[in-house]
Amino acid sequence: MENYIYFNNAATSWPKPPEVIEAMKRNLTECPVFGDRQNIASAKDVVKIAREEIASLFEAPDSNRIVFGSNASELLNAIIHGTLKSGDHAISTYAEHNSVIRPLNTASKRNGVELTYVRVDERGYLDIDDFSKAFKDNTRLVVINHGSNVTGALQDIKKISDIAFRHKVPLLLDASQTAGNIKISLKETPVAYLVFTGHKALFGPRGIGGAYIAEGFDFPPFKQGGTGILSEDPFQPERIPVRYETGTRNVPGIVGLTEGVRFVKKIGISKIIEKKHALLSILIDAMKDNKKIILYSPDDLDKSVGTISFAIKNWLIDDIGYVLTNSFNIIIRTGLHCAPMIHEILGTLPIGTARISLSYFNSEEEVERLIKALNQISVLK
Repeated sequence: MENYIYFNNAATSWPKPPEVIEAMKRNLTECPVFGDRQNIASAKDVVKIAREEIASLFEAPDSNRIVFGSNASELLNAIIHGTLKSGDHAISTYAEHNSVIRPLNTASKRNGVELTYVRVDERGYLDIDDFSKAFKDNTRLVVINHGSNVTGALQDIKKISDIAFRHKVPLLLDASQTAGNIKISLKETPVAYLVFTGHKALFGPRGIGGAYIAEGFDFPPFKQGGTGILSEDPFQPERIPVRYETGTRNVPGIVGLTEGVRFVKKIGISKIIEKKHALLSILIDAMKDNKKIILYSPDDLDKSVGTISFAIKNWLIDDIGYVLTNSFNIIIRTGLHCAPMIHEILGTLPIGTARISLSYFNSEEEVERLIKALNQISVLK
């Protein structure tokens, strides 16, 4: 990968900070002990430490209400299926990822849960008035994608949270694209559930994710089994977080995620945003100057997570990615990006868009090489 320029960080961030890799190596080579399952006084409870670091990042009031899973998709499924029952109504949007769309549709098909998907505009923004009108007497859950993984549009979560609170409906916030990319404060904007993944802008490995479950919003766990404690109980323990952490946890992944979170905190969200905005401004200005390029993402970077979707006139979407990779050693993403409904609004079904997503580790030189490549490609057809 050394010779490639990587612009697919909305899928998985790369490279990872060296401290993430070193921490995972240490965890895999040292004796596997940690505080809550071993009677060793010197053992560090690395899972407890991870909860505290993540709670600090999100300004969550209780670190014990951070729970871990294999990824954001697992936690979204757990909350959606654990919360909704027959006769309930749920509100979501056209900007959602399949990790939300599919469990919601499954809940509808299996249990008769009523669904309302509120449309977004051609940049991916939710219409707040339409959202306000979607509530019903039986609305029991709102599920919102904080930042679109297609257009990058950043939703106004404060307004959305206020409306949901006014209707006494819990808000499930999918922060897969925003955790590590923008400041998220559960103190300033409380939500019932916050779901995040480790392998994107938090710079952790794949196969680890988590959720914050606010006080008073517990739901039945969808898995039962070993927890390492309270083994005499014939039922799943009620105590959080073990209630939702059945079986052996991905401790190397949790350790790697901890170091990724520490890296974000060390650099500072504001510095990460500042660097990415500087690079994105160069890139967007250059793309807007090219009349062959069609942009589907917002111009206002303060209202965007920084992901750019585009097309090039007369080019097939997959061919753009193929040529960039094989002729210029530049990796982007093409297709529907697991979020099919928003493409109905963009008019990009069934082929999708080409997508560029930057990391803190990208450089101005890499962006300039991408611009040069796009300009060369665009004049070929």
